[in-house]
Amino acid sequence: MLFGQVSNYTDVFVHKAFHEELINPEGAPEIEVEGTPYLDSVFTNGEFQIKETKYLLPMRFNIFLDAFEVKVDNNILFINMNIVDTVFYNNSPYLFKKMGKKQKTFQILCGSRSADLLKKYSVSFINGSFGVPFKEDVYPHYESKMPEYFYFSEEKGLIKIASFTDLSGIYPDKSDDIKAFIKKGKLKKNNEDDLVILFKYITEL
Repeated sequence: MLFGQVSNYTDVFVHKAFHEELINPEGAPEIEVEGTPYLDSVFTNGEFQIKETKYLLPMRFNIFLDAFEVKVDNNILFINMNIVDTVFYNNSPYLFKKMGKKQKTFQILCGSRSADLLKKYSVSFINGSFGVPFKEDVYPHYESKMPEYFYFSEEKGLIKIASFTDLSGIYPDKSDDIKAFIKKGKLKKNNEDDLVILFKYITEL
């Protein structure tokens, strides 16, 4: 369903070549690929808004292509991340921010009035190899990588968070309080829930 009217409807969605089309061009032998490029391969109703127009459509997140696929009139198109700010998908908000020269997709793990804690998913594609002497055959496959975490605020921009130290370093004047909180709560650096707890504490100080 689409709510409202837009004059430049074609700008909302863009066409892209699916990765499967690139590795299996027309006429080439079919290649069996293991794994998935999707966060969830099943289409789920999602929502986004441009000005006064609200879109409610079946969608799924293609991590490898870093884009949301949507079903529109029995076609699969991609949301144009250059004109959409936020997508609500599978009970979570996702936003698009420029990282380097390209727009990237981030899940908002936790938000406050001053900043957001963001998560970036990543999937790589391994071409595979066959017939190499003394080596096992490797089928082409998608391989999930460890997610990355970022702090974002309008004032400080996008900052990668690889440790508690990175997060506390954004607020050097509060470092003693933050260290004490981490120790008291026995927070573990590789635990996403603990990272969210620490982010909430810091942004409420």
